Amino acid sequence: MKVEIEKVQCIDFKGRENHVLLMHIEPSMEVHANQADEVFMRVGNKSKKLAFEERMQLMYDKGERFFEDKPVPEADIEDIDLAFVEKYIAQIGYSKTAMEYLRENKGFIKEKMGKCR
Repeated sequence: MKVEIEKVQCIDFKGRENHVLLMHIEPSMEVHANQADEVFMRVGNKSKKLAFEERMQLMYDKGERFFEDKPVPEADIEDIDLAFVEKYIAQIGYSKTAMEYLRENKGFIKEKMGKCR
């Protein structure tokens, strides 16, 4: 995380010459969590603790997660257009079957109770 620190001269509340440190922190492209795995967002001069859904949305916004990576619990193998997958793997030069591609790459399908999902 890039931080620029600037020392600014000032007069303190007792009338003495003093200084304050002015820190410039660029917005991060990542979502940072503390040791308790909590994520906060700065809103004005306060920090707001994010709920799970807000945290997920922030991760999508920053490109850390992609909607396409989210499992669809009710989906079944019949929901996938295997002919389309076959055309795609032919274009990229993949030599195995569409089902092998789906199983071996990014875990597109899972087996649940002996059935592909």
